[in-house]
Amino acid sequence: YLPLAFIAASTLTVLGSMVYALGVDERRNDVYFAQMLAGAGLVLVPAAFAARGSNWIVPVLFCLYYLTFAVFQNHYWTFTGDYFDTLSSKRLFPLFTVGSSLGGFAGGLLATGINRWLGPEALIAGWGVGLLAAAGMLVAGRRPLRRWGPLSLLEADETSMEGMRGAILYMRHSALSRWLLVSAAAMVLALFVSQYVYSKIFVEQFQTAERLATFLGIYLTVTNLLEVLVEVVVTPRLIQ
Repeated sequence: YLPLAFIAASTLTVLGSMVYALGVDERRNDVYFAQMLAGAGLVLVPAAFAARGSNWIVPVLFCLYYLTFAVFQNHYWTFTGDYFDTLSSKRLFPLFTVGSSLGGFAGGLLATGINRWLGPEALIAGWGVGLLAAAGMLVAGRRPLRRWGPLSLLEADETSMEGMRGAILYMRHSALSRWLLVSAAAMVLALFVSQYVYSKIFVEQFQTAERLATFLGIYLTVTNLLEVLVEVVVTPRLIQ
């Protein structure tokens, strides 16, 4: 079922991204972000209990992971871009990327502990609680967020259906943009193929959910720590 799960996950991600694009212009970015985070969190917390007695929930959660990862990460940068001009963004966004890797490092440690003490199903509830906590932070920070911005519409980077239509028209006259689209599609294709290959190896190597969850927790801890080292040590030198 693993190849079908990847096909379903990518299909749902495309459809969900289109729905997201339809609604992003209708609300403030901070409000929309909090609503999406809270909605996903409220779905995941009861799903943790459903996963204990039913197998059908597992591929659904697999698809939901890819959808939320794509949409939330995209909207994070859209939301953040409201509060900084172009020059500030170039200075600050690399630090935010390091922060993301540090979050993955801490998340791997936390997941290993939760799996050891509460079992792999509790990781689903932890996922939901984490999203609800992020939504709560946005709601709690509503006043300072309104005071800090957003900047003018000229600086805003809205991801919308209108923007995508404009991008398609622009691509007709830009060979570079067409090649970038092809390269992005090839990169994602390679990523999904590699994810399928190593996921299959993981499933065959670790026969129980507990062993697999423990391995993935350690794996994420190590790889995110390596990401931080690359981002802090290697990338600045390459840019220079």
